Amino acid sequence: MSESTLIIRDAGSELVIEGDDGAELTLVGDSEVLELDMGTMGPQGPAGQSAYELAVAEGFVGDETAWLASLVGPQGPTGATGATGATGPAGPTGATGPQGPQGDTGPTGATGATGPTGATGPAGPQGDPGPTGATGATGATGATGATGPQGPQGDTGPQGDTGPAGPTGATGATGPQGPAGATVALMNLDGGTPSSGPAAMAIDGGTP
Repeated sequence: MSESTLIIRDAGSELVIEGDDGAELTLVGDSEVLELDMGTMGPQGPAGQSAYELAVAEGFVGDETAWLASLVGPQGPTGATGATGATGPAGPTGATGPQGPQGDTGPTGATGATGPTGATGPAGPQGDPGPTGATGATGATGATGATGPQGPQGDTGPQGDTGPAGPTGATGATGPQGPAGATVALMNLDGGTPSSGPAAMAIDGGTP
């Protein structure tokens, strides 16, 4: 069954319908209903071949998957970079997302330079006395300092009380023998024999 073509042409106040066999239908005026006799519909024709079946008929060898893969050509060269488009308007600020989990502690950064000394702040209140600390170890004896200048003469102090008598000292050694005395003969006043040797005269007439 051959196909036919209808051409509808607007001719101002009329509509002309032409067929490819030369037939022509003209509608004039205010016709609102168009009735066309399309003839009796013919029977359903047989299903046509698929593109894969046509390719096999033309000599393709392989299954349908291979045929589909063969339709993909090689990667073409990268096209030139297009011009940068104009910047679009800024979109609205999105809603704040939920708080993320705590991240791991990063490595300690390098020590920064010492900043300038700040102004001295006001004195704070007196703090409570702290507990007495343990006695520290005795420190090493320091070097003897230089002798200071002579101080002024102090006033004479009051007379102290007499102290108790000390113990008797030990007996001294015997002194050396003295020289012999001169011999003097004395006459007894009573007429007796005078004695010899160092003696004193008895004034009372007794024995010297």
